[in-house]
Amino acid sequence: MSETDGRQRQIRWLALLVCALSLLVVAISAYLRLDAAGIGCTPWPDCYGQVLSGDPAALHYGFVRLLHRAAASSALLLTIFLVWRCWRPQ
Repeated sequence: MSETDGRQRQIRWLALLVCALSLLVVAISAYLRLDAAGIGCTPWPDCYGQVLSGDPAALHYGFVRLLHRAAASSALLLTIFLVWRCWRPQ
């Protein structure tokens, strides 16, 4: 096995990992958005004042948001490493 084969295998593995993490980020984002975990509300003018005046709602999405941020940050760092690995001379 030559050095080029090992490098291509590492690049392919990194690309698949970045793709999987990106799909995870999209899926978690869709879950958070569809489950109304965001700060938006349907009757926007009516509920805008209620958000500021009432007690803050309990956050039951803590782990999901943490997983989303960790997956997105990991995907970004791995993408930067992948680009560096591809541009680096052999």
